[in-house]
Amino acid sequence: GVKLGDVRLNRRAVQMGAAMAAQPGYSLPRQMASRAALRAAYGLLNDRRMTMRQLSGPHWEQTRQAASKQKVVLWVQDTTELDYTHHPTKKGLGPIGDGRGQGVLLHTTLGVVPGESSQVLGVAHQKAVLRRPAERPRPKYTSTPEGLVWADAAEAVGAPPEGVLWVHVGDGGSDDFRFMHACRTQGKHFLLRVTRNRMLAWEEESVPAEKRKVRDFARTLPVQHKYVATLPARGKRRARKAQLCLAWTAVTIPPPQQGPIELRHQAAIPAWVLRIWEVDAPAEVEEPVEWFLLTSVPTQTRDDALTRIQWYLLRWLTEDYHQCLKTGCAIEKRQLDHADDIRRLLGFLGPIAAR
Repeated sequence: GVKLGDVRLNRRAVQMGAAMAAQPGYSLPRQMASRAALRAAYGLLNDRRMTMRQLSGPHWEQTRQAASKQKVVLWVQDTTELDYTHHPTKKGLGPIGDGRGQGVLLHTTLGVVPGESSQVLGVAHQKAVLRRPAERPRPKYTSTPEGLVWADAAEAVGAPPEGVLWVHVGDGGSDDFRFMHACRTQGKHFLLRVTRNRMLAWEEESVPAEKRKVRDFARTLPVQHKYVATLPARGKRRARKAQLCLAWTAVTIPPPQQGPIELRHQAAIPAWVLRIWEVDAPAEVEEPVEWFLLTSVPTQTRDDALTRIQWYLLRWLTEDYHQCLKTGCAIEKRQLDHADDIRRLLGFLGPIAAR
């Protein structure tokens, strides 16, 4: 379904995609069957008229169409760094990591149908941006390209059909009123991990200090459920069982009064906060588990709360997906000489990594 403005270009793109999909981890010279095919591939990847959106767009649209036929779809989102520090001559890159490396930030939105055997529908949106060097002094109320990717993705995916529940799921980077507002204005919901101890809105005029902010307030809630969960191994941390407590309640998130003017006058957002915390952690555990989740999906019962946690855990699929791009499709080994060429290559490898 790709439309590049020329039948020959369309045909070439389809042939290139088929060759890459057949041998995803190989280099471009090995993927293309002949010198002529390789020359044509480089011609397309160097063509400034081509964009990642044009090349991946049919796949994104297919994913959204498949999502419209489901009852519940999670749009799980995450940002990863594509590291080209070892390619010193590559142009068009930005700082990554501690600022000494160079590369591209890639934000991916995957469509996932939750369930006992969750199904990945495909990629619904991707955006590659560059991190801007920190300005000193930093201008007030400015948004960086890196910070805007969450709301941009929510707007790009669009609104769900009537009767279908779409929920955007993000880590702490999505704890942003702009993202929440973008989801709700399109009739969708959000589920995110709280990193900001943001102010809450209350009908009462006088509220105790411990209730004014979301994390502080969540810590005052009594235990509503206890359960045992297996925490997977991560890095040097071994897998273990943890005794967890769960509490949840309704809250109201006001617009940021110190934020950009276009957000200050928006309506407050009704939501639910969940706190998950560990008790009786082993002595060798330096930091017992404590999570705060925020969602606009009504969460009133224990089963509701446990379902929200299961939904949030599916966010890790985006990390698996990015690993498919880096190891399965070898995106960081590609020798193209400009970041724009990498974006065009992602137009092919984005859908392939989802497969």
